[in-house]
Amino acid sequence: MAESEFPSKPEDLAGWTVEMPRLTPDTAESCPRPMEHIVEYLRTEAYPEQPTDADLEFLRTASVEGVDYWIWRFTESDGSECFVTVSRRGNETTVGYETNYDGLTPEQFMLAESRGWI
Repeated sequence: MAESEFPSKPEDLAGWTVEMPRLTPDTAESCPRPMEHIVEYLRTEAYPEQPTDADLEFLRTASVEGVDYWIWRFTESDGSECFVTVSRRGNETTVGYETNYDGLTPEQFMLAESRGWI
């Protein structure tokens, strides 16, 4: 598929099958950011939610366009599904959190995030 035929915004990814390789090991423990930092970030970003690590469901790892990803699911008190990601490019890591407004799969979400759409 030509790049020009590829969706250009997250809502257009719905329905697309996105496959990506998993990292080895494919575990939350392999994440370069400790869980305490991820939860601390969430408590700042997801205010007034006060999540704990037990509120996060680890889904998978992935290599997406040269970036390593770890992704968790988090459900807010209103029932909204959110994704929490840690991405690593070289020695830099970033934590992200976003409500899954477009109903994306974890794979679609990581691709959209890697492209700067989220």
